[in-house]
Amino acid sequence: MSIFQEIIDKNNVITITHNEIYKEGWFIGSALMGQDFKNLSQNKYFYKQDTVWTKVIDLKKISPYWEIHNKTLNFLFVDQHLDTSLNLLNDILKVLKEESGNSKLQFIYITEDEDIKKWLDNNRQSYAEKKIPFSIENNRVGSYFKVFVYDDVNKKFYPFVDCTRFHLYGKEYFDININQFYMEMVKYLISKTYIPFKFKIYFEIFKIQKKVDEVLETQDETKFISLLDCLLYMSDRECPITSDYSGHITKKILKKFIFTH
Repeated sequence: MSIFQEIIDKNNVITITHNEIYKEGWFIGSALMGQDFKNLSQNKYFYKQDTVWTKVIDLKKISPYWEIHNKTLNFLFVDQHLDTSLNLLNDILKVLKEESGNSKLQFIYITEDEDIKKWLDNNRQSYAEKKIPFSIENNRVGSYFKVFVYDDVNKKFYPFVDCTRFHLYGKEYFDININQFYMEMVKYLISKTYIPFKFKIYFEIFKIQKKVDEVLETQDETKFISLLDCLLYMSDRECPITSDYSGHITKKILKKFIFTH
């Protein structure tokens, strides 16, 4: 059962169960890519989507959040009043705050959308203005609306939830993308005791006794853990090494894993 089940039931949100790994021979790189949102009728939807974001494989410098395989939980609102979407986002953030184990978690928002800024002002929410365009097939169709957590103790900001408001196919969409690793990292960074799942698996498989902080000090080890996580997912989904695009990517990730550590 989803941690959002109460929200789903209370607001008559439709659950989409489709969660493929490929689309037209390509790895699904974003949660939206995995859905036929063009043909979704006016309603509220929830879906889970694993993604393999191949664009980041060759990055030289990475952040602690770098990963190729992403596990995401998503809400997609089609032709809903903006206030409805934002009020539901507020309810979702309350659930995530409870899950974090820190009732004093503070959220900071980043947006360029005038309608969203007005809602934030009316609800006395802090935000920063920044243009973050959202494009599909190189055409700008909307903008991102990002939610960060503010750690008052360490005076730091941590990425938390990505939202997108866009117009396409004569419809208005409001997408809420919740990366499960981001949630786990916030738990860790604030508590320093919680261990994110993929770090835990790494420690168990290789019989390593380390603190997460020690791992994050080295980019190679951070990469290795995310590559391991991606390969374990690919193994679970039985991704073959073939001569086509997806097989080439699988082979490339395997090679990077071998030569990273």
